[in-house]
Amino acid sequence: MSEADPSGLERHIGKTIVERFKIIRSVGKGSFGLVCEGYDVEKHRLVAVKFEEEDTHKSHLDHEYLVYRDLEGTEGVPHVFWFGEFNGSKVLVMQYCGPTLTQIFKWCNKTFTLTTICCIGIQLLYRLEKMHAAGWLHCDLKPENIAVGIKETDDDLRLFLFDFGTARKYKDKEGKHLEAGFSGRIVGSSRYAAVRMHYGYVQSRRDDLQSLGYALLYLYHGGLPWQGIKDDDNRIKWKKIRSLKKRCYKTGELTEDLPIQIRYFFEYIRNISFNAKPDYALLRGLFRNLYKASETKEDPNRPYCWCYNTKFIQETTRKAPIHQINLLSDANQDEKSTN
Repeated sequence: MSEADPSGLERHIGKTIVERFKIIRSVGKGSFGLVCEGYDVEKHRLVAVKFEEEDTHKSHLDHEYLVYRDLEGTEGVPHVFWFGEFNGSKVLVMQYCGPTLTQIFKWCNKTFTLTTICCIGIQLLYRLEKMHAAGWLHCDLKPENIAVGIKETDDDLRLFLFDFGTARKYKDKEGKHLEAGFSGRIVGSSRYAAVRMHYGYVQSRRDDLQSLGYALLYLYHGGLPWQGIKDDDNRIKWKKIRSLKKRCYKTGELTEDLPIQIRYFFEYIRNISFNAKPDYALLRGLFRNLYKASETKEDPNRPYCWCYNTKFIQETTRKAPIHQINLLSDANQDEKSTN
């Protein structure tokens, strides 16, 4: 355990899980654990591996695995290859995805075309519709939790939702929609959270759609009005952002000068009732109409502006470095010989 790795989870790098998944390197850390890049020696493919200490008071990885299991086979949701315990940690091994929208946005100088925004909106409405149909709310939809696939599996134009640690059911065991009210639960990112999340109200499908709207506006404008708000007290920060979001909604300044389709998207979300099923097809139609009306120069078969970005191409075609795999193999052989 070191200052750079206070959790001690990086001890897993260089190890092999169930004689199949080699851990290559750390690619991200969060409040709940460590994310690593790994290699499946049986199927010869990259995998993503999430670690969490077994002694965590409340396991987020147990919950996340439950969501992945419920959504298994859903387009745009990574497949889970293995879940279990290894070397004092809980481990989730799943399908490897390419870069997140946040990463791609930076590579494109924080500029996405309107047609790209439309295509993102259409895909994510499909993803949320399927997730909601399975009874789940994401509750933390943001560009950092949306990734593209990789060319190796012909998924480099497909968007994936992941990081379901804060996902929640919106129906009870009898299939009845939860009642509106105060839950006290505030999770996710203050930048993209629905206004009702700021109050700690019970969430419903419309709140995921509001977060989607904020994410699309961020990718379109390159920022949101409340981004610069800071406060040492996180509760006060959330309240300040909540106030500005409410004001922007009431005055219409959030969507002024935007195409009418986007303005109607937000108006629809604002007026839909708590337990109503959103008309996903209608909302997708708004983005389709906007796409057709725009003067696009992109290839209709590859309509995303990032498709020809050099960094994007490199990251979505990269496979596990052979020299790293061989080195890890040698290390594991040495480890076995000393046992």
